[in-house]
Amino acid sequence: MRTKPALKRSEVASRALGLGLAVLLGVSACSGPPETPAQTSIPMGTPTPLASSPTASPSGNATASSSPSPNNAYVPATSTSPAKNVPKPVLPALAKKKTFEGQKAFIKYWMETYNYAFDTGDTAPFGAVSAPDCKACKTITTGAKAMRMKNSAWRVGVRTDFDLSTAKQRPAVDGMQVIDVRATDQPGTFWTTTGESKSYKPIKGGTAQMRLWIEYIAGHWRTVDMRKIGG
Repeated sequence: MRTKPALKRSEVASRALGLGLAVLLGVSACSGPPETPAQTSIPMGTPTPLASSPTASPSGNATASSSPSPNNAYVPATSTSPAKNVPKPVLPALAKKKTFEGQKAFIKYWMETYNYAFDTGDTAPFGAVSAPDCKACKTITTGAKAMRMKNSAWRVGVRTDFDLSTAKQRPAVDGMQVIDVRATDQPGTFWTTTGESKSYKPIKGGTAQMRLWIEYIAGHWRTVDMRKIGG
């Protein structure tokens, strides 16, 4: 039976990452716990909510996201419309291998489902490869649904990716594989049908070193935890 990774003082401030890399990199890895619980549970790449801002749509419906483009072609998001016909990530066969290459293919796929969730509001692919007790994963799911459904907002330019060339394998812990990898946030903004979102701050972009704990179960990998490491 696995044990959840224990928090060290150097990890407390970045528990389950932060509000985009601009915020992530502004928190010292040696600092104490952040001021509010919310700051310890919002994952990298998630738009920063402004607590006092109203939602974009009182009905709670993502009204700007339903009209398809001709021929079902993918259309990137703009300031006037969310992305259309976003391709659903496909788990490659390599990502099921119990090798380091398989692990790298898996975390790449996992991040693709993360981006897909924020672009569409569909968190099912992400949830299917995330452990039920993964707190960072739960926050990602909640954040994606809130942005697309409750606040009727969408992102333009914002995207998070792992640089697999930087991936390093660390000693396994309680049956979990541990991988360090650099993540990059692309800069961008957030919009609604009434203009630039008042609920989310723009992402300035940047990089951060991340650590993932993954486990192999029922023939595939799933993410157990993810945190920012270092300064």
